Amino acid sequence: MTTETVSQERHAKTRRKAQKLRAEFLQRLADVTQVTASERIGVDDSTVNRWTNDDRFFQFFLLLTACELKITDVNDMPISREMQKAFPAAMRMAANWMEDQLEGYGDGE
Repeated sequence: MTTETVSQERHAKTRRKAQKLRAEFLQRLADVTQVTASERIGVDDSTVNRWTNDDRFFQFFLLLTACELKITDVNDMPISREMQKAFPAAMRMAANWMEDQLEGYGDGE
């Protein structure tokens, strides 16, 4: 098995993305609170605190970033790039359809 050498720039970019992802996660954890999160998973809040301060915690975010994965909010709707590109056209089609449906609405009353 051969390994590909990764540039220092790519390595640094991955670390920056992982640090940003970790910071976003920690902010969300602060919003939810460690106590609430720990209750939801059935552990003591000091356990959650230990986990978030462990070096392996950051390594997890490095691995997520290296695999080009993200964490999204439950209220976000992730869609593919193809869908993102098609969305504006679909919205125009929907707007045109609505205009057609409303054309003449109220006339003849």
